[in-house]
Amino acid sequence: MKNWILFFFMIACVGSSHSQEKLDSLPYTLYKERVVLFSDLGFNAAPFKLKDNFNGGETTLKFKHNLRLALGLGVMYKWFSLRIGFGLPGTLRPKSRFGKSRFTDLGINFNFKKTFWDIDARSYSGYTIVDAYKWNDTLNKLNPNLIRSDTRATSLSVNAWYFRNDNFKMPAVLGKVGHYTRPEGTWYFKGTLNLFGIGNE
Repeated sequence: MKNWILFFFMIACVGSSHSQEKLDSLPYTLYKERVVLFSDLGFNAAPFKLKDNFNGGETTLKFKHNLRLALGLGVMYKWFSLRIGFGLPGTLRPKSRFGKSRFTDLGINFNFKKTFWDIDARSYSGYTIVDAYKWNDTLNKLNPNLIRSDTRATSLSVNAWYFRNDNFKMPAVLGKVGHYTRPEGTWYFKGTLNLFGIGNE
């Protein structure tokens, strides 16, 4: 079982960044010569649905993975940023109903001239088909879900921004390696490419 879905769109918007001070020089301050380490903590959810004429008349299968606390570790230097995310021990849902899940995230950000690029690759394995007892005779309401530890979902997302204003810098907007010292805005164009894959190991 393997499905691929591809999305692409482009939009034009107005973006701005605000600050508390006014300086006569550049509207931002960047720490170009400093290596910045950062971390984040949260939950990642990647459910999906499959619709088809399956046996038993069920047309929609709902897949969920067992939520885990995710830790992200990253480094930024000048125009480049790298982040790796992974699941911590323990699960939010009971393993008897949702099994075990594993996931890894890899994110890259970088600037190139007037553009800013954000690339994310994610891999989730270990899913459960929710309420499978409705069409699977081996299950019941006390044990309603079908655990599919070999099911994997992968995704690749590429986002790119083009900024009209030379003084509009995403590192200063994000605030990890710099900040703005006065209000600044720009027109920008954004393009997005998303690729999703579902399969069994």
